[in-house]
Formats: sequence, C-alpha cells, structure tokens
Amino acid sequence: MKQLKPDLANSVVQRVGWSSIKDSTSIITKKDVMAALHYFDAKMLKNIENTYKNDVRKRIREGVDSPRAFMTLLRRILKRHKVSVVYDREIGEDGVYFKYRLVH
Repeated sequence: MKQLKPDLANSVVQRVGWSSIKDSTSIITKKDVMAALHYFDAKMLKNIENTYKNDVRKRIREGVDSPRAFMTLLRRILKRHKVSVVYDREIGEDGVYFKYRLVH
C-alpha cells in the first residue's frame, strides 16, 4: 500500500471536527458527522475518488448519503494513513450516543 500525503485526509477530518489526522484528543458526535455531510458535494467526492483507489472508490460509487456511509468512507480514507476511528457507546435518557475519536 503506497503512502499518501495527508493533505486531503486532513481536509476531510477538519470538515468533520478534528484538527488533523493526528488529533487523538478531540471527540466528535453523530451530529458533527451529519453536519459534515453537507460539505461533501460531487466535486469533493470526485477529488477523493481520484486520490484514493479501490475500497474508497467503491464506497463513493455506492453512495455517501447517510452518517453511517460517511463514517465507512472516512475509516477507509484514514486506513491509508494508518489511522483508525474508534467509538464509545453511551446510553442516555434519549437513546444511544456514539462518540468518535482518532487512534494512531
């Protein structure tokens, strides 16, 4: 797997709420992910598709129209930079909450 420059990956995670792909202290929620979906228009997805290959391209072609699909795309992008997304599941009065963070 060839090592890619993290410029595009940094741009993607900054739109979600992390400062960079090296940010392991910030935590984002599903609301942050839903808000970030509006930033990913056809031009941005085409740029991602041209930069990353195989499984990232497949996810884009299947559609990125929900928070779950977006998190799948994000995990596949970050995998190329040896970064993982982990989540903590919390049960509150209004339901289940997921908090996401980056791990190196």
